[in-house]
Amino acid sequence: MAKKTDYELEADVVETLIRDEVVGSKKWTVDKLKNSGFKSSDQGRVEDIIRELGKDPNSPSSITEGEPETTFASRPSTRPESG
Repeated sequence: MAKKTDYELEADVVETLIRDEVVGSKKWTVDKLKNSGFKSSDQGRVEDIIRELGKDPNSPSSITEGEPETTFASRPSTRPESG
């Protein structure tokens, strides 16, 4: 089986975030996310992708570096409420 591209791994990460409802409600550690069904041989690349997504200001999620763990969670909405 061919090694997945970074683009394919990024799509898998986003799919996991949506399927497991991480975006919108929960906080997950980076370790929990990278270990959630990704092959051990891909986990280093997956962690890099998670960190890139979390630091992208256009991403709906953010990453918080901290002790004892680094968390990945939804970024607060900056859209004005309708009404």
